[in-house]
Amino acid sequence: MRLATFLRQSSDEIVAHSVAFAGSLAPLSNQGIDIAVLRNHLPLVLEAIWISLRRERKASRNLKDMAMNSRERARHKRMAECGPTQD
Repeated sequence: MRLATFLRQSSDEIVAHSVAFAGSLAPLSNQGIDIAVLRNHLPLVLEAIWISLRRERKASRNLKDMAMNSRERARHKRMAECGPTQD
């Protein structure tokens, strides 16, 4: 499973575990951290990561397609320059 898919499918569980873990730490209010803020903002952070991963994957796929198209054009050009092959 890809990380982006996992984040998308498991975001509720990730938030729940993160909030539970944060609640088990020393009082976060002493450090200026509010559990409700974590609960409200972590889904947005996970979504931003998901979007970033998806964009990166699309860009990678586009680069791969461009490279394949470039190699294919070069192959056709070499074939055209050599002329028809004789069997």
